[in-house]
Amino acid sequence: RPIKTHLNFLGECQVFNAAMAAYACKLVNPTITEDQIEQGLSQAFLPGRFEIIKKNATLIKMKTRRV
Repeated sequence: RPIKTHLNFLGECQVFNAAMAAYACKLVNPTITEDQIEQGLSQAFLPGRFEIIKKNATLIKMKTRRV
């Protein structure tokens, strides 16, 4: 059945990434259920990676250096 879940990641490309992750899980472990995949995807997060810290806040642009 199709996977239906809420993602905690911003960006349309994350839908594709989640679909590929779900496919990989089924490929590696065919006994995993769609419910387990949905639960895992809905709980997944990467702290600090495009994370919404506060809504309606002033945006502060930070300069970063690449090493």
